[in-house]
Parts: sequence; C-alpha cells; structure tokens
Amino acid sequence: MRTLIVAAILPLALLTAACTPAEESADTAPLEIGHLFLDTLSGVALDLPSTWRGRYRPEREVSDPVKGLEHQLTMRFVRADNSIDADSAMLVALVFENEAWDSIVADSAAPRFGQAVSRDEDETLVMRRASGNPFPPGTADALAFDSLMTTFYRRPLRASLRANVVNDQRDPGEPEPSSP
Repeated sequence: MRTLIVAAILPLALLTAACTPAEESADTAPLEIGHLFLDTLSGVALDLPSTWRGRYRPEREVSDPVKGLEHQLTMRFVRADNSIDADSAMLVALVFENEAWDSIVADSAAPRFGQAVSRDEDETLVMRRASGNPFPPGTADALAFDSLMTTFYRRPLRASLRANVVNDQRDPGEPEPSSP
C-alpha cells in the first residue's frame, strides 16, 4: 500500500516541479537600459546607469600626459548646488594607442590608469573608477555620490570605442547605425 501511495504521489510532485517557473538568474535577467554617454571626438560610448543622468559632467583634459594617451574623459560628480569639485571624479575613461598601452608594464597599468575594457584595431579604452568618496561622510553630496557609485558597481560595464558612427564617421561600406 505504501509503495502504491509513493508511486501515485511521485509523478504529481514531478509535474508540479516542472510547471513551477524558475527564478531568473543573473545570466538570464534582462539588461537594464541605462543612460548612453557618447563622445564622438574620442569614439567613447558608455552605458551608464540611468540614475547618472544629470548627475555628472564630462571634462576633456589629459591630467597625466603619457606617450600614446590620445583622449581622457573625466566624469565629475555634480553637487546638489550644481557645482563641481576638482576631486569629484566618478569615472575616468582613457583612450590609448594599442602599441602604447601594450608597452605599459601590466603590474603598473591597473593601479595608475585602470582596466582595459574595450579594444579595436587601433585603440584601447581603459576605465578607472572612483577610489573613494571625496565628500564628508553623512552629507547630502556624500550620500548621493555613494548611491550613484553603488548603481554603477551593480551592473556590468558596457563600453565601446565606436561612438564615432553616431557622428557619421563610418568606414566605407559600414551599415547605417540603427535608431534606438
């Protein structure tokens, strides 16, 4: 009798388990569409969290000139009063000639410049994130800075050196860019 009950319940349990939707894993969850930053001069395209919109100001200035560094974009935090501090870099994007990047000793590259995140036939895009919060703890700006950086760290970094297609500087024969 016991065997008969187990035999009757087992198919029902398997059927119930098969019909229950599985939880989404990080691999199958839809990607968050963020705020697209494009710089056609350098070719840099960054998919930033949507919460960053209006909270940063890009600056083009090479702060540490080295051979082969073609462009530097620094995303500076915009304070509640709309001002910007010199020490408020949230993210730095550096575009190196491939040969120059390849000549930098790997052990010294990451601490000084950041991580290579994208590469094409001519250039390497290197990103360096904020090393800490520059604002006094507990202040509105410190809390906002932490919140923005947390949203940045929680999602995959998507970056490209192909922003020049937006400025119609495509290679001959390259298809028209599609509209979002």
